[in-house]
Amino acid sequence: MHDPLRRLSQAALAACADAELIAAFADEARSALGIDAVELLAPAGAPPAAAHVAATARPLALDEPLDVADLGPELAATLNARSALLVPVAWGGDVRHVAVLVRRSAHVWSPDETLLAETLANQAALGLARLESERRRVA
Repeated sequence: MHDPLRRLSQAALAACADAELIAAFADEARSALGIDAVELLAPAGAPPAAAHVAATARPLALDEPLDVADLGPELAATLNARSALLVPVAWGGDVRHVAVLVRRSAHVWSPDETLLAETLANQAALGLARLESERRRVA
């Protein structure tokens, strides 16, 4: 569990672009949580489950196939989701993205998995905030 956090922390410090850091987040989430797919959604226009996470700034586990429908039919089908964990990626007091972590098999997300997903999302948020700050400073 420590290696993915360490690698993502290093990426948060070293990344030169948002896409680079988002790819590192996806890789480390796959490694740490054994997930099959990762998608980062903007809160605007997000499907119901992601909109809920954006509004509450709290994670949401979709453990049942009926719950996964709250991802929206297109996203659920694209990701082939059977279960999903949604976590906020927030900084500056705002949820900037919602990370959708997907398993293609039935899965009940444990509190430890949820905490780890939140920690990974927070590491990514720190790096994205750094990149945003650097862009502002240069502009």
